[in-house]
Amino acid sequence: MTNKISNSLHWQSSLDNDGIVEGFADVEQAIRIILSTPKGNVPHRPEFGCDILPLIDGNFKDVAPLFIARATDAILTHEPRVQSLTITARQYGKQQGFAGSVFNIKWTPIDSLVPQNMTYRV
Repeated sequence: MTNKISNSLHWQSSLDNDGIVEGFADVEQAIRIILSTPKGNVPHRPEFGCDILPLIDGNFKDVAPLFIARATDAILTHEPRVQSLTITARQYGKQQGFAGSVFNIKWTPIDSLVPQNMTYRV
């Protein structure tokens, strides 16, 4: 993929390859950045990010609702292109001795009634 500047109103460099992301992919990458950035890690924006890192090693049944609440607040606060969202959680890999969590995020863009779906793994 060539690295060219988009004519789209919303775009950014892709974190996965040398290209760019735009449209819904741009919003999803922005959501991933919000969720993976601990609060206080961005100079001059101390409230940017999501304080989920302390929850990672907790009991899934206890921390999943906290993760959902913190992620919902962070996304709606820091991503103005999202008007509503629903987050659900499930655990995976428990049988192999390593448990992780999958969060399904259904978000609706501003000025749209069509929800988009993405997955975030922890």
